[in-house]
Amino acid sequence: MQKYLLNGFEVFKILPITHDILKKKIHEYYNFTDKEEENLSIMIDTLRLYEKASKIQALALAAPQIGWEKRLFICADLNLKQRKKSKHITKVDVFLNPEIIQKSNDLIQSEENCLSLPSNKTAFVMRSSKIVMKFYNLLGSEQFVEAEGLQAIIYQHEVDHLDGITVLQKASSIIENDQEC
Repeated sequence: MQKYLLNGFEVFKILPITHDILKKKIHEYYNFTDKEEENLSIMIDTLRLYEKASKIQALALAAPQIGWEKRLFICADLNLKQRKKSKHITKVDVFLNPEIIQKSNDLIQSEENCLSLPSNKTAFVMRSSKIVMKFYNLLGSEQFVEAEGLQAIIYQHEVDHLDGITVLQKASSIIENDQEC
């Protein structure tokens, strides 16, 4: 995991979509150490500061995207109106060992960006409109969440990262915007 300073904060470099770790299935783990808590804190700062620095709406980040081989992802507050008002991410949830245990047959076309893709690329992916996901919180308690719409799309995208599946593999098409941000 490569770190650098951004606006005076230590952050991780986000790996490009072609990196080998993003093609690797990440297996479950359970011992969350002090060092891993520090990495998680830097990962959260990376998500928050990436959005500010790049002016791209950063919604979630999977551990493999920073080169960390742990089955976890973080997701920012999805209340986009509140985020726009406060001008930054105020809340981040952590999902350890997530597993999608139920998907609806009802599919929707999703327009997806990925922090590992160049900022001028958008992928179109078919995703289940509703899911049920099992995960563990930081205290080790098993949790379940029912998600639909944007939340379901994000969770499916991040679990794909943990399963070694990139958005490029699932995309029905990819468009390149006129100019890179």
